[in-house]
Amino acid sequence: MVTSALSVGAGVTVIDEKALANLGDKVLKIVIGDSVEKIGYYACANNTAVTQVSFGDNLHEIADYAFSGCEKLTDVNLGNNITTVGGYVFSGCKGLKNAILGSNIEELGNCVFDGCESLTSLRVGCNVSDTALSNNAKLVSVVLEDTVVSLGKRAFSNCPELQNVTFSDNLIS
Repeated sequence: MVTSALSVGAGVTVIDEKALANLGDKVLKIVIGDSVEKIGYYACANNTAVTQVSFGDNLHEIADYAFSGCEKLTDVNLGNNITTVGGYVFSGCKGLKNAILGSNIEELGNCVFDGCESLTSLRVGCNVSDTALSNNAKLVSVVLEDTVVSLGKRAFSNCPELQNVTFSDNLIS
């Protein structure tokens, strides 16, 4: 039985480690409500049918591997309220094509989009740490918004198709 949407509603402030993981092909959309402030380690991982995730306005932290293995997820917009994005958060999201990282992200983990075979474009509003955006075989275009002041070593390593990078005017290092 397929459920069209799974909503995490009022009163829930943390989605704990693996709480919504491994639902297989049962959920197509995950809606993170406005009360949620943190998504835990592997919290929504390996949901193979999920095509869409919407994030509430009070979400501040997404832990490592939170959405890894959500193979059919196509687009991600992390908005401007999220401050911490762990490592490998969207690793193995083979269907992910476009991603937007908000300007208030203070900590961006390693290999956030590792193994996202369809990822072709990124819009980044935060500083990029070492290897944060590496290992994306089909990544073609990256826009670093004016809020980006630093770009880590090997930030785009192993991105052989990368052709267009629009650099921030404020980029220092």
